[in-house]
Amino acid sequence: MRRLRQHNNMQYEAAFYGKDLQTVGRFYYKPQDMPVLYPDILFFCLYATRLLTDKRLNLAAAREIQKRLSLGSGWGKVLRGEKDRAFAMPVGVVAYQGLIQSAFSAGMIVGKSVYFRLGYCGFGFFANKKAFDRCAAASLYVLAAAVYKEYAREPQRLELFWQAVVEIGRLEFGKALHQKNWAKAARKLYREITRDSFPGLD
Repeated sequence: MRRLRQHNNMQYEAAFYGKDLQTVGRFYYKPQDMPVLYPDILFFCLYATRLLTDKRLNLAAAREIQKRLSLGSGWGKVLRGEKDRAFAMPVGVVAYQGLIQSAFSAGMIVGKSVYFRLGYCGFGFFANKKAFDRCAAASLYVLAAAVYKEYAREPQRLELFWQAVVEIGRLEFGKALHQKNWAKAARKLYREITRDSFPGLD
């Protein structure tokens, strides 16, 4: 099991720095060989659906995230910082300095099944509680930037990623997406877009 974890464990960390948490250091690790065809897209789907259904995230903030995700390929302009982009990234991205007080972290292990976890720290009652919604959204956008960087020179993969981003933005809260089905919804969306037949997605 230890060997499986070493080779099939994707990891992502978004650590927020500064008094106002205006900068974020990003750590993104993907093993070279994974059983699924598009691990970056699956990871993003799981992260987004888990985050959107987190009880700490304000519903208005979740809907705003979905609204922005609906831009799809328009995200390219946002991530490249073009002048006519729909919005600017809410944080500046700096060199990763390690996990500190305020951070989001996630991991995905793919074996016979897909195991995903999302955690965060530093957003308690006395520590940056008001910043949770903004940092949660930023952690997702910074993850999107990481996937974009992976796929920037692969148009077909990038197009699949944009499709996934758009579809996550269209998921209806309470029906297609809620706290008990977020993983199932993510796997279903991933399968429909990529046509990946990996049995561990069932």
